[in-house]
Amino acid sequence: MKQVFIFFIHLLLCVQICFAQQTPTAEGYVKICQSIINTSNGKAESYTNLIKNGNLGLSLASAKDYGTQCQLNNFIALGYYNQFKFDSAKKYFENTHQFALLSSRGDNGAYALGALTQIYHYLNENPKSDSTAKMLQTVLDTSKSNAVKSTGYYTLGKYHASIKSFINLGLADFLQSLVSLKPLIDTAVSPKFKLQYAITCVSIVDIYLQLKQPAKALQYSIEANKYAAASLNVEVGTLCRFVKTYTALNNIDSALHYQELLIKKAAKSTIPWSELVTANIAIADYYLQNNELDKAKAFVDSAQARAKLTTKVLISQADAISGKYFLLKNDWANAKKFYTNAVAEIYNVDRASYCDIRKALATIAMQEGNTEEAKNQLQLYVQANDSLTLEKTSINLAEMEAKFQNKENQQQIENKNLQLKVGRNKIGWLITGVALLSLVAILLLMINRNKKKTANILQEKNTTLAKLNNELEEANQTKAKLFGIISHDLRSPISQVYQFLKLQQLNPHSLNDLQKNELSNKIQTATGSLLETMEDLLLWSKTQMSEFKISIQTAALLPIINSCKNLLQLNSDAKNISFKNSIPADLTVNTDPYYLQTIVRNLLQNAIKAAPDNSEIEIGTMAAANGLALYIKNQGASFSQEQYQRILSSDETALNLNGLGLRLVDELSKKINATILFKSVSTEITFVEILLPDN
Repeated sequence: MKQVFIFFIHLLLCVQICFAQQTPTAEGYVKICQSIINTSNGKAESYTNLIKNGNLGLSLASAKDYGTQCQLNNFIALGYYNQFKFDSAKKYFENTHQFALLSSRGDNGAYALGALTQIYHYLNENPKSDSTAKMLQTVLDTSKSNAVKSTGYYTLGKYHASIKSFINLGLADFLQSLVSLKPLIDTAVSPKFKLQYAITCVSIVDIYLQLKQPAKALQYSIEANKYAAASLNVEVGTLCRFVKTYTALNNIDSALHYQELLIKKAAKSTIPWSELVTANIAIADYYLQNNELDKAKAFVDSAQARAKLTTKVLISQADAISGKYFLLKNDWANAKKFYTNAVAEIYNVDRASYCDIRKALATIAMQEGNTEEAKNQLQLYVQANDSLTLEKTSINLAEMEAKFQNKENQQQIENKNLQLKVGRNKIGWLITGVALLSLVAILLLMINRNKKKTANILQEKNTTLAKLNNELEEANQTKAKLFGIISHDLRSPISQVYQFLKLQQLNPHSLNDLQKNELSNKIQTATGSLLETMEDLLLWSKTQMSEFKISIQTAALLPIINSCKNLLQLNSDAKNISFKNSIPADLTVNTDPYYLQTIVRNLLQNAIKAAPDNSEIEIGTMAAANGLALYIKNQGASFSQEQYQRILSSDETALNLNGLGLRLVDELSKKINATILFKSVSTEITFVEILLPDN
C-alpha cells in the first residue's frame, strides 16, 4: 500500500504541463520541475534534479508570491519523499501547506496534508499523523472544490486503510474521491484527473479483494482500465489487479489472459515490477488451492526469481508461497526452509499469513517427529492469532468511534451551516425592507419629475405638431410636382408602346416572321425605356422625401460603367455609336455604387441622345485636386454648365426627360458629395466631369 501511495504522489503532478524551457525566473523553475516529473519514470537522478531546481526557484521567488512558493516547496518535498528522506520531505510539505493557506493553491494544500499523514506515521509521530488527518477532514468538509476533494479524500483513504486499518472508512473515502473526480474528468483537458481516477479505482480494488468481494473488485478493475492506458505504471498496476481478481473468482483462464498482457506491458520498461511478483503469487496460490502442483510450479519459480530484484517484503511473500508448494509436496525440508525465511519479515506486513506460516511450521515439526518444536510453533501461532483477533476487535471499535466522530463533526458543520443560513435570511429580509423603503422614495421622486416632464412634453408636442403641419404642406407640394412630371414624361413612352401593340393587333397577318421579331424587339426596347424612366422617377421622388440613406463603400469603377453601357446598348446600337473606355480594371472609388450608377446612366443616356450616328463616346478618368474625375465626352451640340444650372433652377414642373434626368443627377451627386461640371471644349463636343472626393 505504501508503494501505491508513493506512486500516486509521483503521478498526481506529472500530466498537466508540457515540457518547459529553462528560464531564470521562479515561474520558469516551476515549469522545469514539472517537466522533470513528466520525464522521470521513477529514475533516482530525476528526484535529485527536482530538488535542485526547486531550490533554485525558491531563491528567485518573491516573498509575496505565495502560489509559486507553494508549488516549489511541493516539488522539493516530492523529491525527498521519493528518495525516502522523510525528515526533509516533512519540512517542505509543511511549508507547502502553510503557503497554500496564503494562496489559492488548495489542491496543493490538501495534497500536502495527505502526504504528511503518511510521513508522520513513517517517522513514528502517530499523534501528529492523527491530528493532520483530522485537519484534512475539516478541510474536505468545508471545501467546495472538486480538485481539493478528489486529492484530499484519496490521501485520507490511504490514511484510514493503510495506517489505521479502518478498511470501511478508507473505502468510503476512496468512493468519495471518485465522486469528486467524475465532473473533473468530463470538463478538464488535462489527463491528470483521468489517471487519478484510475489510481483511486485500483485502491478500491485492493480493499474489495481484502474484504473477499472479488465481484466488486472486478467492477472497479474495469473502471480503472478505462483510463489506465495513459500511464505505463497505472496500466501495469491495473492488469495485476485483473489477475488477482480473476483468481479470486476462480476464473483462471481470464487470469492467465491478463497475466500475458501484464508481462507484455511490463517488458516496455526495465523496472523490477512488484506487480509481476504478486500476480505470479496469486496464480500459484490458485493452483495450490486446487491441488494442481505441477501447474503451480512455474509461477512459484517465477515469483521467486522476480522477487529477488525487489524488496524484502516481496521476497518474504515469494518464500511463503514456495513454502506452501513444498508443504503440499510433502517436502518438509524445503517447506521449512522457505517458511523460516518468510516468517520474520512477513509479520509486519500480513499478520494472517504469519499465523498460517506458524501453523504450517508446527505441522512440519510434527511430520519430522520434533514434538517440542511443534509445540513451540503452535504456541507462537496461538499468541499471534490471539493478538490478531484482539487487534481486529480494537480496530473495529476504533473505526466505529471514528465513524461516530465523523458523523458528530458532520452534524456540527450542518448546524453551523443552518445558523449561517438563518443569519443570511435575516440579513436578506432587512435588505429587502430597506430596498422597499428606498423604492417608495424613488417612486415619489419619479412621480414629481414625471409631472414636470409631462408639461414639457406637451409643449414639445405642440411644437412638433406645428412642424409636422409645415412638412405635410411641403409634402403635398412635392406630390403635386411629382404627379405633374409623371403625367408629362411617361406619356410619350407609353404612347410609343401602345402604338407598337396596336400595329401588331390590327395587322397580325401582314407581317412576316422577321418583321414580327423586329416589332417585338422595338416593343421590348420601348418597354425597357419606360421602366428605366419610371425607376428614375421613383428614385428621384424618394430623394425629395429624404427617405434614402447612402451607403459609402469601396467599389470597382469599371463594373459600374459597364453596367450602364449594357443597359443602354440598344440605344447606342440604334445609332451605331461606339464607346472608348479607358478606365483601368483595378480602379476603385469610395462612394455609393447605386447612386453613382444612376448618375452615370443618366449622363450617358443624354450623351447617346445628343451624339450623331456613327460617332464615338469616350469614357475615362483623370486626377483631380481632391479626388478623381470621371468624364464622359460625346460629339454633337455642346451642352454648357450654364445650361445645366438653368435647368436646375427652373421652377417649371413640366420638364422634358432630359431635364428630369439632370435634376436627378444633381440630387444624387449632392448626397454622395460629388460635383457635376460641364466644360465647353468645343461647340460640337459635350464634356461632363463627375468629381468624386477621396473620402
